[in-house]
Amino acid sequence: MIMKKTIRLLLAVVLAAALSSCGGSGHGSADGGKTVNGVIAEKTGESAVSTSTAEPASVPSESTAADPFAGAKGGDVDVDLTKLSATMTYAQVNDMLMYPKNYTGKTVRMKGAFAVYEGEDRNYFAVIIEDATACCQQGIEFILADDLDYPSEYPEKGTEIEVVGTYHTYPEGQISYPELYDATMTVKK
Repeated sequence: MIMKKTIRLLLAVVLAAALSSCGGSGHGSADGGKTVNGVIAEKTGESAVSTSTAEPASVPSESTAADPFAGAKGGDVDVDLTKLSATMTYAQVNDMLMYPKNYTGKTVRMKGAFAVYEGEDRNYFAVIIEDATACCQQGIEFILADDLDYPSEYPEKGTEIEVVGTYHTYPEGQISYPELYDATMTVKK
């Protein structure tokens, strides 16, 4: 009987400690409240410019997103994902998919695997980004500035490519899709 009470008490203490460590005021996080853009800016040595700091960092907002590459343009590129680690690139692409208005009109450079979906009306070309563990993938479509013939003038599926284009979204049916248009593609060796 005493053993059962001791186990229950120990279990209650462990459970209370676990629950209290997960709680908090919501005004910070284990990483000091950093956003994806803030971490990218820190890693690239640039300063992120935020339009508002009134909201907690854990609440993403389209109005508070910053361009972590402002002033660090490689030529005419606004967002250069080729300089980031696999984890940060994956996170930045996710941000681009979640908050497309923050990137509309920006010139983006990214590298990844070439992919194509051969549709009935047209072919959809994309650059696929994997996370660091290669378990998850995201892609962004692109339309080349040059009208190349598919498949003879395109690389094989899965080939490492680098694409530079202007980010925007286009509607198809009731869904908007992100795309880099007026793009150039380079096959990486």
